[in-house]
Amino acid sequence: MSDIETSDVKEAGKKIKECVDDSNNLLKKLHQERMARTRAGASGSGGSDSQQSKGIVPLSSLSKEQMLAYVEAEGTWLEKPSSELIILTYNVWFREDLELQARMDAIGDIILQHRPHIIFFQEVTENIYNMFRQASWWKSYNCSVKPGEAATRACFYFCMQLSKLPVVSFKQTPFRNSVMGRELCLAELRAGNGEKLLVATTHLESPCPAPPTWNQMFSAERVVQAKEAMTILGDLPNAIFGGDMNWDDKQDGPPPLPSGWFDAWQQLHPGQVGFTYDCKANLMLTGSRLQKRLDRIFCKLRDFEVLTIEIVGTAPIPDLTYLKEKKVKGQVQMLKLPVLPSDHFGLLLKVRPKSR
Repeated sequence: MSDIETSDVKEAGKKIKECVDDSNNLLKKLHQERMARTRAGASGSGGSDSQQSKGIVPLSSLSKEQMLAYVEAEGTWLEKPSSELIILTYNVWFREDLELQARMDAIGDIILQHRPHIIFFQEVTENIYNMFRQASWWKSYNCSVKPGEAATRACFYFCMQLSKLPVVSFKQTPFRNSVMGRELCLAELRAGNGEKLLVATTHLESPCPAPPTWNQMFSAERVVQAKEAMTILGDLPNAIFGGDMNWDDKQDGPPPLPSGWFDAWQQLHPGQVGFTYDCKANLMLTGSRLQKRLDRIFCKLRDFEVLTIEIVGTAPIPDLTYLKEKKVKGQVQMLKLPVLPSDHFGLLLKVRPKSR
């Protein structure tokens, strides 16, 4: 790598670090506290003096946000004084050779920070599933994939749902036209206002520009799958459908949303691009050219109103880098790049019951 390119990479990394706000600093603190608790467990219990000497943070010194995270990590859910429902959708990236444990820990820190009631995951592998099962936050949720089922799923990676709300049922329905084993995952939940809430996630057919024709974009298949999903979701008045849609408005056209449905990002952030796969914002993807709003959340809500939707997981994992090959004028160069939780960013939606 030339001195100029090295300088560019360093400068880009510096700009990202300068943009990390207080919430991202909290992620680092939560990670440090988790590691401190792990060390404490390995070393045995002791008095406050011994804890101080080992770097253990006294509970009395934690902020309110950190205390809430600690209580959840110990298996007790402490709700904020609010009737909001928080939904997280995240493609966690199946790539297991790139700092997998650190990336899944970082996603866990995002969960501890935002405390979603409902989670949609895509590209979960058996190894990722087992890592999540060992995480402190896992015990607060009901999961659509039971122990032992991860190894029997039809594809190498799969979707799953987690819920803190009471679950009436989980269901998986394979798409009839999928050559990639894609399916619609549904959960019928009981919301706090007494209403039923249908939530669903999916990973629609992926574009595969590869040999022999280099044009297998599977656009027609995605459109058919989206229409099939809407038919399956049916007539319930309250439904939230989020996931990795792999959607390209220029290629696929507008999403086939029936009357009453809306795109949460477009409604709350009209005119903003909202890229969730962004080679410029996510420097881990340096060398790619892709910038698209692949991940979306669609809603049909009679008894709820949407409050906010935001992109999460945009900060690099502190003090972690990896080397990536890049060909420049026929020569292979090694780039030192930051590591983020995933190649996708996540979406965090907040809704609340309408006042009656």
